[in-house]
Amino acid sequence: MLSVAIFAGLWYWFVKTDIGYGITHAIRQPLFVALPIGLIMGDLQQALIVGAAVQILYIGLVAAGSNLPADDALAGLIAIPLALATGLSPELAVAIAVPIGIAGVFIDQLRKTVNIIWVHLADRYAANASTRGIFLANFVYPTILGFFLRFPIVFFAVYFGADAVESVLDAVPEWLLHGFSVAGGLLPALGFALVIFVIGRRDLLPWFFIGYFFVAYSSIPVLGAAIFGVCVVLLIAGYTRSRNVSAVEAEERPSADDRAAHSPEPERGPGNTTTTDAELAPGADGIPTLTEKDVRKSWFRYYLFAETGISYERLQALGFTHGLLPILKKLYPKKADLSAAMQRHLVFYNTEAVFGAPINGVVISMEEQRAHGKPITDDAITGIKTGLMGPMAGLGDSIDWATMKPLIFALAAALGATGNIFAPFILLLLPLFQIIVGLNLATTGYRQGRSSIQDLLRSGRVKELITGASTLGLFMMGVLSATYISLTTPLSFQFGDGNEPFVVQDILDGLAPGILPLLVVLGLYFTLRRRKQNLGLIALILVAIALLGALAGIF
Repeated sequence: MLSVAIFAGLWYWFVKTDIGYGITHAIRQPLFVALPIGLIMGDLQQALIVGAAVQILYIGLVAAGSNLPADDALAGLIAIPLALATGLSPELAVAIAVPIGIAGVFIDQLRKTVNIIWVHLADRYAANASTRGIFLANFVYPTILGFFLRFPIVFFAVYFGADAVESVLDAVPEWLLHGFSVAGGLLPALGFALVIFVIGRRDLLPWFFIGYFFVAYSSIPVLGAAIFGVCVVLLIAGYTRSRNVSAVEAEERPSADDRAAHSPEPERGPGNTTTTDAELAPGADGIPTLTEKDVRKSWFRYYLFAETGISYERLQALGFTHGLLPILKKLYPKKADLSAAMQRHLVFYNTEAVFGAPINGVVISMEEQRAHGKPITDDAITGIKTGLMGPMAGLGDSIDWATMKPLIFALAAALGATGNIFAPFILLLLPLFQIIVGLNLATTGYRQGRSSIQDLLRSGRVKELITGASTLGLFMMGVLSATYISLTTPLSFQFGDGNEPFVVQDILDGLAPGILPLLVVLGLYFTLRRRKQNLGLIALILVAIALLGALAGIF
């Protein structure tokens, strides 16, 4: 176990540096880490099956406001090797993963608290215009801290944990093992309920029932159901779009003269200018004009380092400043100007890094205009950031993390459950999507200014995308719930001698196949809708119910 313990500890340290935003988010998932762990331990297929079972717990995990509800990386890196070493079933591995994932939250909280130290060091570095100091404060110091916080925990848990687990398995009674197996079959319901809750479209909830009963009655494989769902959503979207186009064409269109007479002048001002290259040509001070390549490189740098130095005090302030450094160095050759610009951006900032990319573009445009002598104040730049980061975070969380992530991760988990070696790589579709979208949005924000963000927020296409993805997401949660949640009851009752016993499960199946798992998902969904519900606490309560039910002979 030494080699896998060293690997697991180092991998946990690396992926929890959060370098690469969605990249490390994908490769830290239980299904992905199952690939190298399976190769090291010589049982790749079983590792993927266990990894997929644990993965289902976390497909709906959204760190809203950068608050982590559970540590998917820690859960997978400890539960998977222990399951392989001791022969645990995937259901028991899931039951082990739950408390481990909850414990990881405290490590993350400690990290964000200590990172406040580096933020204040960054203030001193910015005062001296030290770009190297910003790199140290945002990446190097937090990374060194992360090694001591993360590597020892995973190394010792994996290295010594197998013997401890085997001792426990030999000592516990049969009903308790059965109870944990029941819990492992129930816990995926929490992940599915969380996705339904995060999507938040009660008007589309019937699609969940369609997906559930479609699979419950037909027993179609997950991949086949996914293809069916995509086709249905595309057909609905096409029909809706054609109706909208017909409605527009039915209206009387204005003449060309009317359009010319009523065309508004482009809005000019801070954060929304269409400055020409001639206006921004290098002046006597030699300040160059930026290119869209500079903008894309700056956003991608931010994407890589947005959350490496995240802290409770200023969240992504260090990451945003780190991403802007090449731009600021190019625009402000004088030390005093560069120092002022660095300090200007070391204020509280937090948004979704992908759909918040237009903010980066707008801010870069404003800094460029300021460097060329336009009257743009510190307050104007800061106001753009603080005014737009909330709306863009809401949009990004809705599309990126509440729809695209569950869809991609659910498909990967479905393939992983069959031991498919390609399943972990499907997770990489999430960062690929993010990078493509982010690069385009950043340049759009730079070219069009603040109006690009307003247009994006009002765009009918964005609403169509969210509705379509939400529909498919709810359909797939129904499909996955019918496939992966396992709950039956052995209860039976006999009335009178010689009469056939009433088998409760047969009666339930007569009403609707898989009705118990359906009721569990719905119960968890309505529980999550209540305010101030702790995800970890709900998971532990679910385990306790499974154990008590197993003891009483209900499950």
